[in-house]
Parts: sequence; structure tokens; C-alpha cells
Amino acid sequence: MSSSFADSPPESPTLKFFSYDEFCASYLPQRFSLPESIVFYMAKNPPLTGVHRRMLKSCKYFFIKNPIIHFHCLQYDDKNGWKTCISRSCLYQGKEKYRKINLKLDKIQSKIFVFFALNISSSNPTFAASLIPKMYTNKVHCVEFSRQKMLFDDFLFFSKKAIQCYVRYSNVLYKNGNEVPCEVILANCPKLRYFVHSAPNNCYNAVNVAELLKVPHFKKLIHFSVLEIFESFDIEKFFGYLKKNIRTNVVIGFNAPFSEEYKKRLQAVVDEIIDAGSSRTYRTPCIMFDEQLRQKELIAAFKKSF
Repeated sequence: MSSSFADSPPESPTLKFFSYDEFCASYLPQRFSLPESIVFYMAKNPPLTGVHRRMLKSCKYFFIKNPIIHFHCLQYDDKNGWKTCISRSCLYQGKEKYRKINLKLDKIQSKIFVFFALNISSSNPTFAASLIPKMYTNKVHCVEFSRQKMLFDDFLFFSKKAIQCYVRYSNVLYKNGNEVPCEVILANCPKLRYFVHSAPNNCYNAVNVAELLKVPHFKKLIHFSVLEIFESFDIEKFFGYLKKNIRTNVVIGFNAPFSEEYKKRLQAVVDEIIDAGSSRTYRTPCIMFDEQLRQKELIAAFKKSF
């Protein structure tokens, strides 16, 4: 598409914006020192993302043969649309800078390579899943989904190799429509070190503590947070684990309605944690539930344990 900027001063340069077809047509045959078969293989099987980005900048050939657009991070929300970070600023908390991008999934002909973080927040519950056909690879370091409803296989496409996973007010479902328990999600994401899960409104997390503690990498987590937990959660068994935990920051929230008897059991755990005081040898967890006594004391102890 051409734009002559007719109202601009005469000295203003004319800018030329290539369409996808025009860009492809502008490619000229290249002569490489390597055999053509090797160069073709390199184009079709890109190496590490940094190397591939330099290859794309060096010659159009590599993009024509395998069109991939690289993003360090990619975020979407209904209000602001798509945006990506500037100069990897998303790595520095409080100093993040982003720019908006006009990414139209129904028109883009290239694949998308997201290296570090993918964040999707949309009132359209299938928005994240619709991105899968456009993704070149699923090697994303950090994934975050808000208000999404995803099949388990689609969810694993994004999260199976992730280090950080945040599932906020979202459902992960089997093909039969049943909810996938968070311990199953965790078991199928072996590289995770940060895991946050909160159920949508009027939904509860029925966590099986015995199965959760069997997950080999559960005790390697740096942060574990699950909210909207149902009272089937075996708090005494989990507390046995907590009293040995010196690594993981644990946050659990019981926002679902539960019996007075279960509330007493939760309060007894909280009281034991706080009363241990300076003799506590484990990392203090944060346990939240309605009508909790001594909540401020527990939160203060939790913050000190960082």
C-alpha cells in the first residue's frame, strides 16, 4: 500500500508499506556459501529464537520459506487489544513498557513465536484456544489465562513446557465437560515452578491432597496458590506437608461455603501456625477463609517468611 502524504511539505519522503504479497515478490534469489539443501533445512527448522531472529534480519529468504513473527511477550485484553513489551521491559517489575500492535489473527499469514510470556484475558472464553493454529511453538516460559474455558489438550499445548502458569477465573475441561483437578494440571506440567489457580464465580476447586502430594515436582515449586477450595480438601494431611516445607510459598483460599466443623479445623491449623512463633521451622503459609480469626497475624507472619 502506497501513501504519498499529499498534504505534507514537498521535502517529506514518500513511504512505502509492503503488503504480504508485495513483500514476498520483493525477494530476490540469494547465493549462500552453504549448499542450498542445508540453508533450506535451516529455514524450515529454526534454531534458538535469538539466532533465528538474526537470520530473518539478514535475509528475506528465511522469512519467505518459513514466515514466523517473533515476540518476547504477547498480551491481549478486550479493552486494549494486543500489545507486546519494549526491549524486554516485562522482565523488570514496575518498569514495564508496552506498545500496541495491530494483530489480526483472521488475516495474518505468518506463524507466531512467543518466547517469554503469553497473557490472555477475554470475555470470549475460547479466545486463547483460537490462537493455537497460529502458534509456531509451545515453548512459552510464562502463561496466564483469565476468564477462559479450555479443553485440557489445548491448555497443555501452552503450559506443558511452561515455568510459570496462572489460571485465573478459568475452566480447564476434559472432553466430556468435567473439570480437570488442579493436581492433574500440575502433574502434567513437569517444568512448573510457579502455579496459581482460581476458579470462576460459583465454581469450586475440589483438590485431592493425597494425589497432589504424589506429584513429583510439587515440592520443587517456588509458589503455589489455589483459591475457591472446597471442604473436601484434607487440611490436616496438607498441614503435615506444610510443617516440612521450607521452599514453597503456599497460598490457599476457602471461599466456597463450608460447615462450621470444617471452619474449626481450619482455624485450629491457623492457631498452631501462629502460636509456634519464632520456633516455627517451616515456611509460613497463607490460609484464607471467611470469618477467620487472627488473619492479620497470619498474613504478617507469611510476609516475613519471604
